[in-house]
Amino acid sequence: MARLFGTDGVRGVANSELTAELALDLSVAAAHILGEAGAFERPADFDPRATFPTDPKLLGDEPAARAEVLVDEPRAAAIERELGAAAVVRRLPDGAVVVEVPCTNLDAFRSWLFGLGEHAEVLGPAGVRSAVVEWLQAMAGAR
Repeated sequence: MARLFGTDGVRGVANSELTAELALDLSVAAAHILGEAGAFERPADFDPRATFPTDPKLLGDEPAARAEVLVDEPRAAAIERELGAAAVVRRLPDGAVVVEVPCTNLDAFRSWLFGLGEHAEVLGPAGVRSAVVEWLQAMAGAR
């Protein structure tokens, strides 16, 4: 979601989650500026928290897709705190963990994954892993 909306400059922060509420507020502001006066009015009873998932990796129409990600020891504890102990699929002797992560929204998933830098690797499913590899190759070739 953060990649789709590109609001880091608007929010004054970088590489942090974009909430559904802020996304809605930004779209309302854009409608007021770019649209005709009164063209859009936020319904008084609309609650974005009830409409959108709290995790942008879950946004989308597909069933809740999940990926297994290997996270190296330097980031393992932080990721376990972020995702919860139930997300840990297995613990490795070197302190790394394999976690199950939502990936319905591949843009949000990639953003989360790349935030871990060299400390994470998508293990599967194969389609998610290949989508990440293809995106990286396209970015490297764009230089």
